[in-house]
Amino acid sequence: MGCDLALVLLSAPTGSGKTLAVRQWMDADKRPFAWLQLDRGDNDPVTLLQYVARALGHVTPLDPVVTRWLELPEPPVGKVILPTMAAAVSSASPFVLVLDDSHLVHEPRCWSLVSTLIEALPAGSVMAISGRTDPALPLARLRTHGALAECGMERLAFDREELRTMLELHDVEADEAALDALMASTEGWAAGIYLAVLASSRRGVSLADVPVTGDRYDIAQYLTTEVLAELDPDTVRFLTHTSVVWRLCGELCDALTGRDDGAATLDAVDHNNLFLMRLDGGTGWYRYHHLFADLLQAELRRREPRLVPELHRRAARWFERRDRVADAVHHWLAAGEVEAAGDLVAARWMSRYLTGRLMTARRWLEAFTPEQIRADTPLTIAAAWVHALTGENATARGLLANLGRLEADLPAPDGAASIASSVAILRGTLAADGVARMKEDARLAVRLESAGRGGPWHGFARHLLGVAEMVSGREAAAEEAFESAAVENRTLRSGIDLASVGFLSLLAADAGRWADAEDHAAEAARIAASYELADCLPSVPARMARDRLCARAGDDDAVADLEDLFEELDPEFCPWLRVRAALLVAEALIDRREAAAARGWLDRASADVARWTEAPGLTRRLDELESRLRSLAATEPLTPAETRVLGLLATNLTFAEIAARLNVSPNTVGTHVKAIYRKLGAARRSEAVDRAAGIGLLGGRPPIA
Repeated sequence: MGCDLALVLLSAPTGSGKTLAVRQWMDADKRPFAWLQLDRGDNDPVTLLQYVARALGHVTPLDPVVTRWLELPEPPVGKVILPTMAAAVSSASPFVLVLDDSHLVHEPRCWSLVSTLIEALPAGSVMAISGRTDPALPLARLRTHGALAECGMERLAFDREELRTMLELHDVEADEAALDALMASTEGWAAGIYLAVLASSRRGVSLADVPVTGDRYDIAQYLTTEVLAELDPDTVRFLTHTSVVWRLCGELCDALTGRDDGAATLDAVDHNNLFLMRLDGGTGWYRYHHLFADLLQAELRRREPRLVPELHRRAARWFERRDRVADAVHHWLAAGEVEAAGDLVAARWMSRYLTGRLMTARRWLEAFTPEQIRADTPLTIAAAWVHALTGENATARGLLANLGRLEADLPAPDGAASIASSVAILRGTLAADGVARMKEDARLAVRLESAGRGGPWHGFARHLLGVAEMVSGREAAAEEAFESAAVENRTLRSGIDLASVGFLSLLAADAGRWADAEDHAAEAARIAASYELADCLPSVPARMARDRLCARAGDDDAVADLEDLFEELDPEFCPWLRVRAALLVAEALIDRREAAAARGWLDRASADVARWTEAPGLTRRLDELESRLRSLAATEPLTPAETRVLGLLATNLTFAEIAARLNVSPNTVGTHVKAIYRKLGAARRSEAVDRAAGIGLLGGRPPIA
């Protein structure tokens, strides 16, 4: 950590003056401030980084490529993006980054990213986090290192001198008894004190004539009523009608109120200090103080209960037009319009996937109950796709099973030719019902998409058919399907072209056409480069093809990358990819005559293949490698004398002890050992024993004696 103080944490209940304290700090500090107002939509790590990157751009240069990386289908956050941002932060001149309303972000991965940026702060730079609760950061460690300054309710509470100053600013009279009463009832709570002073000022009475009793909510409710009573009816309607949204701008206010003076009214409300706060550095966005907004909404329900759903519908339409899906979904549901909310998610989830924000779509689903999702077919399918792509395959299968029989021509909001086509592609991708059903689903999707609107889904269906043909052992048909999918998707940037060309390289190499394999791998590399670090699922076949060629050329890192890839892949989603990775590792190890290690990888591949029925394309490749592995032992068989020595090499006996055990000279044992090493391609004793065990020459490795 580059400085003693890295984090200032303001954690206190609503109405405590957290945001005001930070703004006063900003006014007094010469360092540049970057202010990020958090909301519920920032629970997606990629979305949060997008906004953080934008905020940081105000205080330090940030490579524009970071923004493009963050729009990839699966952005390389941990490997590339976060280190790049951390490097920019660490080299910046001193600044302050403010994250306000931090309690709205509860995703642990988001706070893990923030923690990394805190660690990168240079001397003189600080992050300020303001919210109602402590964020999921390593606060204990920061305290231990003296890097954390905490400001809670007790430090934010008004003292008598601050109260006197506020009274003077508002020309409110108060004797010592009134001051004592207000301090005792509010305990220095900023919102309560301010409301009391505001009510006194507007009514032109002494502070002693403003009764303040009860708990904080009661105090605020009473005082809000007192404040509203002094306003003209139009302003009260404006305040209550616009309270249904959590942040405001002039256009949004106009949509809610049906007026055309939203911006001017906001300025007037701000000028009159009616608990309105400017957001994002004065760009025209505001929010009401949280508690004041709650009380305005209660007043709205009391005065105009029938208008509440319509106000939410107006807000939903406004946010939907601007692609603010989370806000629109919230307001559609608040209006009781579940179908409209579901249709919106069903139509927009794919756009979030294609720009690396799938977890944002996952968060949208949390606004619905399980019953609401299952009752809406388009929403069910969207949820199944999102759950599958985020690794929740059992949930995805359960949702698909709930659908039952579908009409083939039922329109699909996600851009597929029909609901049935989208379901067929997802079911085929999960491949839970075997290869035969996978091929049926792929053919159905190709047929339906051929009569549809075009776009990436037809290419997706063709690609899935190519996979089904490849797994079925029909390599020529697979190559035809992959070539078609690659051509169709070349200009769509959906990733299907990249995946299809990668598989073409793998199939060419399987057939021994290494020149073709290299050409396809080079084309895949060019496509991947156009995506800028496209470290996503569609890139996996291309990555395999590249690693296979590099491993064949003797690159150890390529083999290690294939091993890593196997561990990264989900055995339940696109399961053929994981099998392929295991087979490629085994192939590379066999090429290197590392029989024991190859044996282990073939066993892994065999275990995954065994879960399927009728996958001749995979079993044939598995059998070919099994045959090659057995041939390692048959290339130059061991003599009977060498076999006896090999059996004793697997013990702890020394060469001299082996010679004594076999009643031969130590020189003879040495000669046999050299021959064993040469025939097994080993350089040392343990390696020879492992390779012999891997190809069955030991019949099960004996215990160490």
